[in-house]
Amino acid sequence: MPLILFSNRMHRFMAVSATACLAAALLTWTLWPWLPMGKDSRPRTLVLYGFSILEPTITRTLFPAFRKRWLAETGQDVELISSFAGSGTVTNQLIMGVPAEIAIFST
Repeated sequence: MPLILFSNRMHRFMAVSATACLAAALLTWTLWPWLPMGKDSRPRTLVLYGFSILEPTITRTLFPAFRKRWLAETGQDVELISSFAGSGTVTNQLIMGVPAEIAIFST
């Protein structure tokens, strides 16, 4: 197998090229989370737990108005998930750790 000898100029060029490639890879890796490509197109999800008497009002009036305003202000869709029951049930569910961004209780 022939031995390939490189001149100093070639060594310098290869070292600079390798350094530049390494720097570009490091920069890309650092900026990756903020790059616009590959953004998730799923809507934002908000989970609401509330007492049952408010279910018709919230699902028919409040949710559609909130979706419309959210889209107008952010340009993103929002998914609203709700669970309605008696306040004691909702309280117990929240204490047990159900994921909820919003909870509405009766007094």
